[in-house]
Parts: sequence; structure tokens; C-alpha cells
Amino acid sequence: MFVGRRALNTHTNAKPQTLAAILSDTLKLWHMTTFPKILFLFISVAFLSCGQEKEEPAKEKWEVRYDKQKQLDTLNKTEASNLALRLNAISGKDSTLKFTYQLQEVIQKDNQPVSFIGNITDITKVDSNYVLKIYGTFAKQDCFGEISVSSDVFQKLYSQLDLKSPIRKGCFIFKPTRIKSSSLLTIDPEVSGGETIDDVTTDLTYDFNDVILFFKGNLIDYYMYKRVSKDED
Repeated sequence: MFVGRRALNTHTNAKPQTLAAILSDTLKLWHMTTFPKILFLFISVAFLSCGQEKEEPAKEKWEVRYDKQKQLDTLNKTEASNLALRLNAISGKDSTLKFTYQLQEVIQKDNQPVSFIGNITDITKVDSNYVLKIYGTFAKQDCFGEISVSSDVFQKLYSQLDLKSPIRKGCFIFKPTRIKSSSLLTIDPEVSGGETIDDVTTDLTYDFNDVILFFKGNLIDYYMYKRVSKDED
């Protein structure tokens, strides 16, 4: 009886659990079982996503050429600008040059070379020198230049030309010997009704709204613009 009574007393002295305690124990058990599973799932997904790089679609050939040429265009502008600065050349970007006489006076006063960006359209030979015929723009005006080059320099320049392309653009620093401007001459043919060449008359008129600059000089230095070769396709 003594033992049974003691056991009964021990059992009856245990405090009953409250509802709050039961909920607390339940939440602890849920965290112990569910949270590790969620954490493991999150780590697995993160690990797999890091191991798999996103594959971008392959670019078309023209897109690859465009990107390469865009990079070369930036390089060409930088190199041409640096060359003009190094030789203290007058650039067509000078906003103060509104008229031809201003350019003539600056050259006569400061004896500066001219930086001219254009495309080589033809090459002629005069005695032992070569003459580059270049068309481009200067101070927002159409410009045509004839720049004399020594034989040694010409051989080096010629080796850099892409003969397969009509674009042979470059930055040419030269010592000007002549600068002039002229209005464009237009030819308007008219047929009087006959069928022979004698029945064709022409009117020669000047367009005074459009002026073209003419340069002549001797080459000091140059930079040929780089372009993506067609062989890279």
C-alpha cells in the first residue's frame, strides 16, 4: 500500500500542460522536421543554378561583323584624334572655321598642318612622287584633296589598303600648299526635239548654296582606318 500510494502521489503531483505549451512544443517539432528540408531544397537549387550557365543564342554573322566594326570605329576615331593632337594639326571639328579665308589666315599665321579625314578615290603619279586624291568633309563642307606622297611612304601606305573594298578611309595630316573653294557646277542637258547630238543643248549653272573646298599639300603623317575584313566571314 505504501509503494502504490507513493506512486499515485507522484502521478497526481505532475502539472498538466497548458494549451500554449502544447502549441509551443508543436512548433518546435515542426521547425525541427520541416525547416531542414526547406533549407536543403534551397541549397540544392542554388547549387544547381550556379553550375548551369545560361546559354545565349549564337549571333548571326552580320551581328558579329557589326560588333567588331563598332569596336574598330571607336579605335579609329581615337587614333585619328590623337594623331592630330600630337602634330598640332587644324581639325575640321574647329567650330570657329565658318569661311575659307579663316582657314587660310590660320595656316599663314601659325604655319599649322591640316588634319583631313576622307576616302582615297584615286592615286596618280607625278615625277617620282604619288598624289592621293581624297574626298571627304572638313568643317561640315565637302572637300577634295590632292596630297603628295614620297615613294617610300607610299609603298608603306599602299600595303595597308584593302584593294577589295571601295572604302579606303584614313586621317591624313599634310602641309597645305593651296586652299580654295568653289561653287558646284551643274550641267542641265536639254533636247530640242531632233535625233542627232547637235540637237542637244546644255546649260551650265553654279550652285552658290553648295561650296566645295580644295586642298593641295604634302603628306606629313597618316592613319588608315581599320575595317573588318571580308575574309573573316
